[in-house]
Amino acid sequence: VVLKYATVVIQSCSPHDAISVFFDSPVGTEPLDPMEVLEYLEKRDEAVIKACVKSGSSTLPQDDDTTLAILFIHNLIASEEIGNPVLHNKLVILLLQFYMHLCAMEAPQHDNVRKQLFQFLRYSKHYVARELAPHFKSTELHEEYAVILARMGRHRDALKIYTHTLKSHKHAREYCEMVYPQNPDIFVMLLETYLQENPPNISQAVQLLQNHPSKLPPEAALEMLPGETTFSHLQNYVGSVLTLQQTRNRQNKIILQLMRKEHLKAMVEKKRLERKHVIITRDTVCANPNCQRRFQRDGAFARLPNGDIMHYACYEKQ
Repeated sequence: VVLKYATVVIQSCSPHDAISVFFDSPVGTEPLDPMEVLEYLEKRDEAVIKACVKSGSSTLPQDDDTTLAILFIHNLIASEEIGNPVLHNKLVILLLQFYMHLCAMEAPQHDNVRKQLFQFLRYSKHYVARELAPHFKSTELHEEYAVILARMGRHRDALKIYTHTLKSHKHAREYCEMVYPQNPDIFVMLLETYLQENPPNISQAVQLLQNHPSKLPPEAALEMLPGETTFSHLQNYVGSVLTLQQTRNRQNKIILQLMRKEHLKAMVEKKRLERKHVIITRDTVCANPNCQRRFQRDGAFARLPNGDIMHYACYEKQ
């Protein structure tokens, strides 16, 4: 019944207010099936967009950067306690489709929708990237595709998008900074990406070495550089590596000295403890009041801080 008369409500109020109809079930009634509601809203949104395209309009009936289906699924996701991959994947597809429709209509809202899509892809932890990748591969949404590839662990492919397709070395370096704590080889991958270009992008490779000397193993990095790379290109980098190595050597010496001091303290304490001894005779009995038995010749014992002696088993029980 609600779905039958929902059109009247939708046409008479804003999209945000209209969505509340599908969440506020009357007392004593069964809540609506969310997937049925979503299917209904998708069909209605599609009809509205088709009507706009047919009329040649570049604006939607509601002056907004969303659709009813997108609003509805946003509310579902906000109300869920555990992330549902099906809902998260569905929202990505809806945003992508809406963005494509807006671009085809040359509607002004398409930039805002793309921002929504990018932010959701970046911060949602529950969508299944491998299922979404085919939807983005053939589009011009390269940054969004790079985010999905990164979520799949395809870092080399993501870096190629930043360096080859987008020509954004700043974004490539920011990406490496983000991934580095989980994957220390990421800067080496970026260096390889620069050097695999045709011709090799030596200037960006050298700049990467100079800006991040601590994150690129010098032996491996220098070996990757082509033979035509001159020392003048690498002078600053080599100086940074040597300075870094000297700093590490000083730090290692300080750590070594501290460890030697700790070792010496431990040895002194060991000697002090070894000077304390006990004499066990045939008449020595266990200090545990529940035992009071004599010690066996090869039996393990424990010495308490007050000097009392116990069988080790009695000490553990106590």
